[in-house]
Amino acid sequence: MIGIIISGHGLFAEGMKSSVELISGEQDNLFTINFLENIGVDKFKKSLRNTLEEVEKKFDEVILFTDIPGGTPFNQAAYLLEEYKDILIVGGVNLPIILDTVLNNEATLDEIRNSITSMSENAFIVIDNEVLKK
Repeated sequence: MIGIIISGHGLFAEGMKSSVELISGEQDNLFTINFLENIGVDKFKKSLRNTLEEVEKKFDEVILFTDIPGGTPFNQAAYLLEEYKDILIVGGVNLPIILDTVLNNEATLDEIRNSITSMSENAFIVIDNEVLKK
């Protein structure tokens, strides 16, 4: 089983975890790290490192989802990438991708990477009145 960490600005991570567990039930392999207004980058990085160490003790592989590619949670995770093996970082995540990962938690990181790449091609559907007329 893969350990899953969600991180993002504000309460993004807690909100995503809440939504995932509403749909799929409680998940023992799902962890969150919030980057709140009153937390500096150094304190956040320490929290991220501590969580990664905790998750790595329990799981062979780790996937870390962040809200914004290039945002602080994503960047700090990327800085730590060299220190941790068997980790995949995904920036710009959405609920369907996290849910798919949770529901397929016996998959390998390579399988998850392929699934995320495939899902991201169809991640959004835009509908307006012009679409309805067709």
